[in-house]
Amino acid sequence: MSITHNENSDIQLARHINQCATDGFVNIDSLGEKGSVAVNASSINLNAKGSFLTLNQGQSGGGIALTTNGDDASILLSTPSSGNNAMLTLTPGGFLIAFGPTAALGTVQIQEGEMAFAMGPPGLGSLFTITPDSITLKVGMATLTLTAEGLSTSVGSTTVEVGPSGVSEAAGAVTRELGPAGHTLEAGESSLELGMSGLAASGPTGSLAFDASGQVSSAMATESADGMLNLQGPMVNVGA
Repeated sequence: MSITHNENSDIQLARHINQCATDGFVNIDSLGEKGSVAVNASSINLNAKGSFLTLNQGQSGGGIALTTNGDDASILLSTPSSGNNAMLTLTPGGFLIAFGPTAALGTVQIQEGEMAFAMGPPGLGSLFTITPDSITLKVGMATLTLTAEGLSTSVGSTTVEVGPSGVSEAAGAVTRELGPAGHTLEAGESSLELGMSGLAASGPTGSLAFDASGQVSSAMATESADGMLNLQGPMVNVGA
């Protein structure tokens, strides 16, 4: 059916309209300060060789579908500004939601095997990460990780690990371990072990000092020195 044209109102009427650009270029301009383009229909479909936009209206509500295909396919929705930015990125590898100033974006990211929530500047802000076998919370240099085997925390060179076999702590060259068999404290070359069978201490040097009185007793005691052994005091009693 041919198109009828109204010269007064610039209206074109037809039952069917088909337009085709054989050279592959179609341009629609609406000029002027109040220029606009309106397309009204119960269903609108746009196809750009693997990328699809569908808008439709059903009996119970409307729907919008945005689809793109391919291993490197991506969908980006963003509202950049001089202040806060909002962004949604979809790829076959996962998705990313971001909001906030560029220097300290808040993000929600899901990719294969991992979900992460972040807020604040990288390296200084907070980060919450979930994997199939662990949960990690990090704020600045402080980290807490929870797994089925236990939990571990660290702040710089200080670490604490808790598991079925006990507790292990470390602060530089100083370590402490607590388990069913006893308690072990090590600092460099010195160590102190407290177990079910007794107490053992070793190190390059050692001393015991008491302001008032002190007592050492046992069923059997041995004192030895490779070079010289000194016992000093106003009164020294050695007996058996």
